[in-house]
Amino acid sequence: MASDFEKPDKIHTLYPEEISSKMWPLPAKELLFLGKKTVPKLLNMKIRTIGDIANTDKEFLMKKFGKFGKQMWEYANRNR
Repeated sequence: MASDFEKPDKIHTLYPEEISSKMWPLPAKELLFLGKKTVPKLLNMKIRTIGDIANTDKEFLMKKFGKFGKQMWEYANRNR
């Protein structure tokens, strides 16, 4: 994901302390493995950004998406 910050040939390092300021404002669809079926479900739950996912109760996401909900929450909370 960090490589998407600057295109086409630049590499960007995303440090743990930058997660909340650089990654969380991005749209939820930018999170690894979120696809065309999951994103509309998140939007219907008013979860629009990666930060929204990170700050949503993990148990809630697991009830809605099963083990993928846990994985989604963990990806959004990397290095937290």
